[in-house]
Amino acid sequence: MKKKILSICLWISTAFFVVFAGLYIYVLIADPKTHIDDSGIHWPNITIKHNPPTIITNPPSKISAKYPLYKPITIDDPSIHVAVTKDDWNGNLMFFNQRSPYVGGTLIMTGGHDSTNHVDRISEKGWDGFGIYFCLIEDVRRPDSWWTFRINLWYLIILFGILPAIFAVKKLRNRKSASTKKATVEK
Repeated sequence: MKKKILSICLWISTAFFVVFAGLYIYVLIADPKTHIDDSGIHWPNITIKHNPPTIITNPPSKISAKYPLYKPITIDDPSIHVAVTKDDWNGNLMFFNQRSPYVGGTLIMTGGHDSTNHVDRISEKGWDGFGIYFCLIEDVRRPDSWWTFRINLWYLIILFGILPAIFAVKKLRNRKSASTKKATVEK
């Protein structure tokens, strides 16, 4: 039973290793880039979980009482997307939940017509370092959040390459020791 579980883990790890190594080669050769058209910036991505666009009507508040033109908020694409990107010479695997990932820069969020400072309504939390990036942006006026998670493909290649490498080394050692035993028996 233990050997069977180890064998299954080995095959799964090998499959992921091959997939991530293939993605890395794809990133180096194809160099997937964003493109801009009239409707905005587009990232070549795959949608994992698709949710239909939703319209949220805000409950009455001080803002909507002062500004009757306050519009309902439309959440365009609350789905989960996956993209592979290239920065400098590295490939990255990126997950995000809006139409495009947040990768840093100036942030402009709309939804209110008051002239007060919007900084206190938007919070940005995250971490960026050592090939891993996470950012969560929340706006108190919106029920959804905007998050982006990016990880360097080398982490995934190394992580899923460990078990197959150990297995290959053990097989080579067993083969070498079996051949030396056979040679000593023949003498």
